[in-house]
Amino acid sequence: MHIHQFHTLTIEDAKARIDKSWNALVKKELSEGVRIKDPEKSWHGNEMRFSFKAKKGILGVKLNGTLTVAETSVSLECELPALLTRLVPEDKIVAVLQPDLARALAD
Repeated sequence: MHIHQFHTLTIEDAKARIDKSWNALVKKELSEGVRIKDPEKSWHGNEMRFSFKAKKGILGVKLNGTLTVAETSVSLECELPALLTRLVPEDKIVAVLQPDLARALAD
């Protein structure tokens, strides 16, 4: 999965807003009843590496990805396991994450 979002913030402001958005995201239920468990993140320069388990009922998969902050944009990369995309299509996952990222980076 790839999400690209433009912004007009400084890199530090964008990183701070992403942190705040991440903290809210990992607490909410995603579409189709998917919940996030065991979230982890760490910043390495302008790149945030993250991982979490996406669970629906008794099924769960681990996701790993990166979010890179550049001067005018943010790029999120995450490989979605086949089991997850069978339960929740990639476009629905993007439809939840893209607006959250856009709101987080809005002026």
